[in-house]
Amino acid sequence: MFKHLFYISMSLFIILQSCTPSIDSKIDDLVKMYSNKDYFSGVVLYAKDGKIVYNKAFGLSNHEESINNTIETRFNIGSLNKDFTYVLILQLLSEDSLKLDDPIGQYIDDFDDNISKKVTIRHILRHASGFGDYGMHPEYQKNRTKFKTVDDLLKLIVSEPLLFKPGSNRYYSNSGFIVLGKIIENITNKPYADVLQQRIFDPLDMKNTYYSHLDTLTNRATGYIKSATGKLIKTIQFENYATPAGGCYSTTGDLYKFYSALENTDILLTDPHKKIMYVYANPDIKLTWEKIISDESIFNAKAGGFEGFNAMVVEWMVKGEIAIILANYDEPVAEEVGNGVFAIMRNLKPEKPRLPIKQYVYNLLNKDGYDYMSMHFDSLMKSQNYQYEDPWLLNQVGYDLLHENLFEEAIQIFKLNVKRYPKLANPYDSLGEAYMKAGENELAVENYSKSLELDPTNQNAINIIAKLMEKQ
Repeated sequence: MFKHLFYISMSLFIILQSCTPSIDSKIDDLVKMYSNKDYFSGVVLYAKDGKIVYNKAFGLSNHEESINNTIETRFNIGSLNKDFTYVLILQLLSEDSLKLDDPIGQYIDDFDDNISKKVTIRHILRHASGFGDYGMHPEYQKNRTKFKTVDDLLKLIVSEPLLFKPGSNRYYSNSGFIVLGKIIENITNKPYADVLQQRIFDPLDMKNTYYSHLDTLTNRATGYIKSATGKLIKTIQFENYATPAGGCYSTTGDLYKFYSALENTDILLTDPHKKIMYVYANPDIKLTWEKIISDESIFNAKAGGFEGFNAMVVEWMVKGEIAIILANYDEPVAEEVGNGVFAIMRNLKPEKPRLPIKQYVYNLLNKDGYDYMSMHFDSLMKSQNYQYEDPWLLNQVGYDLLHENLFEEAIQIFKLNVKRYPKLANPYDSLGEAYMKAGENELAVENYSKSLELDPTNQNAINIIAKLMEKQ
């Protein structure tokens, strides 16, 4: 009797166990929800204990030619390749070729003493150097393809002052990683691309990862941005050369080789130097590598983005789990999918897909009208758990509408931005541009003048005011 009961109990246990969704099926269900709504296009990989459990492609790599994404499709990984630069710096540290607290002037002659003697390698690794973003430099904006090498970009960076005293603040800096790239070149006496190939790509057999020759790269995803109205915009015009700060093309499989080797082997770094990377070179964090890989509360998540692309990696070291998400839709879609996958990894329920934030804002304007939206903007955004902190969001929505000749709607969005940020110059500048394109020159001059009052260095406002005044 008892034997039969035991067998029945075991059978029920096996049946119940087989009905419990596996982690790969949960991930698949999640990604399909995003893909079916056309919020996500790309590849998702999940691995555990050194084995790839899930690696699946969704959507199109090229909409114009109806080419599907595959697990071999190469995506722009944005700032994820800062990790390549980080590893190269730490390899040179392990070889006693540099020290983290060395001033950069010890390796580069280009900067004046105020920078070369005060900014250290550690400052740059921690984004505490005071360097800004070369991508915002007017010369770079004018012609991105002109800047092909580390030296080309360094000329822009040298011409700009620091944003703050080194070590006194933090600001995510692309320019700083260009400086690190130059330090790598000067120490090794080789181009950054060659060092990267020889020290990382070749040892790990990363044959699908490309820093150079991107213009001839095959099996490459095209990037797309979705405007506030939902229009799909190809971003090929924004493409530029890869740098030590970002822009490599890779696959989920190759990135898995990199992060798996970094976490589980000594091929790239030994444990003491891994620890430096995983605590972001912060000397105040006293964790050992052994603690990092044995504490369930410690995980590592990072993201990269470029116009039309978004990438995310999540490592839960103690569980031996890695998730990699590459998308050829604009950020933050890979990050949202990645957060959902990480929730599944922790046996939590992931959030349901949400309408992309710019489309949500535009829908609010259409549905509720300007007055209601203006009065209740924060609560409307909070009700759907959308995160935003600065005027960038409304500015982007406004320009999306402006580019589609929806002048009245663009003006309303820019007016809301001015209302929310009355002490910033840029919202007035954008509102002035919208009025100008709508043919309302008096209001354009009024807003450009207000922008100039708040920022007397705004040469754009000076030039446009002069032209508009001539017409009057």
